[in-house]
Amino acid sequence: MVERLFILVNPQAGGGRGKKVAIAVQRHLQEQNITYRMLMTEYPQHALVLAEDITKQIQPEHDRLLVIGGDGTLHEVITGLMQANAIIPVGYIGAGTGNDFARALGLPKDPIENLKQFLALSHPRELELFSYREVHSQLMGTGINSFGFGFDAAVLALTLNPSSGKKIWNQLGLGKAVYLLAILKAFRHRNSFSADITIDGQIHHFDRLFILAAMNHPFMGGGIKIDPLSKQNSHELGILILHDISFPVILQLLPKVFTDGSHIHSHHFIRYSGQSFDIALDETGHAQVDGELLESKPYNLHFEMVTYPFWIQ
Repeated sequence: MVERLFILVNPQAGGGRGKKVAIAVQRHLQEQNITYRMLMTEYPQHALVLAEDITKQIQPEHDRLLVIGGDGTLHEVITGLMQANAIIPVGYIGAGTGNDFARALGLPKDPIENLKQFLALSHPRELELFSYREVHSQLMGTGINSFGFGFDAAVLALTLNPSSGKKIWNQLGLGKAVYLLAILKAFRHRNSFSADITIDGQIHHFDRLFILAAMNHPFMGGGIKIDPLSKQNSHELGILILHDISFPVILQLLPKVFTDGSHIHSHHFIRYSGQSFDIALDETGHAQVDGELLESKPYNLHFEMVTYPFWIQ
């Protein structure tokens, strides 16, 4: 029995969908006479701050925490809880543009159906995520989907540019159009890069990279099944490398990405897996984690698989 429910909402997620979902959730909780407290984010990284504040108020043996927002919102909440050394089980209703974490877990698309499942659960479930730590800076956190360098991050940078009109397109239900236009523009201005990957003490050097990503499940960019071999709770993280890419190669691979996933067998793809590894880039370039753009700079990162409890069926 849930005595009190803390709800952390990003109202701007999905071009305003977060707010609409929160209103529907409020209505259902009031009909069921369930006590709740709703907290709204007001600026970037606010979810991280609110999560740390919640740890001082919540009683996990009686209360529950529910997050409504996109993948980036959930990333901030889990990171905030982990940094506060508070392992508080989390429920999640995806209300963002991509919702790749919800997709990988097969969560109901209907938010009220998702809410009903969340309220009916008697025990949380451990899910595998990944921690990341930058050796030469204060950057650290807990990822839920992917940490990527190169093309995927460049596309994200273009979609987040105010001139892309992302918010308006999302409100019209045409958010994918912005993403497709960004893909074309990013490919036209693409830059390859080099990286070192250290797994089990062995260093692997790669040049002419197009994408390099640590993957926790198959999806990237709002449902693109870029790594069909990665599975949630598979006891390993995927390391996906795409190299030596030209326009004819992209035309050859894209249909396979969206159909049978056979692109993964192309010689342009290399895949490793492991529970911990290091990635080092000496060059400045775009980077993203869970759909949130990071500073363009050289990186030296350590990744490690971790687990976290969720109120998910």
